[in-house]
Amino acid sequence: MANKIILSLVFLVSIFSYPLNSWSQTEEVQNLGPSPRAQVELTSNLIEDGYTQTEGSWGLITDIAYRWPQFELGIRGNNVYFERESTHISLRPHLSIIANFSDDSRFYIEYEHREYFNDNSRNGSLASIGLDFSKYSISYGSIVNWQGFDISKSKWRFDYNYEWNDQLTSLFSLGYNIVDEANTPNYIDANGNIQYRQANLVYYAEAIILSQVVSLIENAQPFLFRVGLKAGF
Repeated sequence: MANKIILSLVFLVSIFSYPLNSWSQTEEVQNLGPSPRAQVELTSNLIEDGYTQTEGSWGLITDIAYRWPQFELGIRGNNVYFERESTHISLRPHLSIIANFSDDSRFYIEYEHREYFNDNSRNGSLASIGLDFSKYSISYGSIVNWQGFDISKSKWRFDYNYEWNDQLTSLFSLGYNIVDEANTPNYIDANGNIQYRQANLVYYAEAIILSQVVSLIENAQPFLFRVGLKAGF
């Protein structure tokens, strides 16, 4: 599965690498120069695809990158905690290729390598492709060595962003997860959050529901809730 999506990404890059400048991008987007960006997030529970990565405790996530109009290169890092494991930190260098159609729509592909310390049993990668347009987005991604089980998982995700006003927004997401394991059922994760923006700070509260719990994951719960704070620079 991972090889198929990587080959698909290479194929798409070869198709889109030439016409990017000729697409209907706004003049503002085309003239953007290289610039750094950074984001720090503090959350009461670090959750990925409906499952906690910190056993329900606090998580700190950093994302530092350098971006160009059509590329972004960076590294993400966060703490993790799993019972009976010595893994405490995850570093995730990533590369994104982006085509901006307008100020609020874009197409992107991304590859992220996942390295865990001090135990490498969870090392893997994520390859994804997505399309954002106005208030909607759709993406597909494939994870290698999901949750350290030496199996792959792919996911279709649909998002809808609703703006209450200039400071208050909500994001609703629905994901269909396909687990590459004969005895493990596929599942749906749905979540909704509300975000309050103040300058470069975003406060949020989020609820996550799973259609069914994967029995391979210890202490898994069908319902999770968290709060958090993001700061962008």
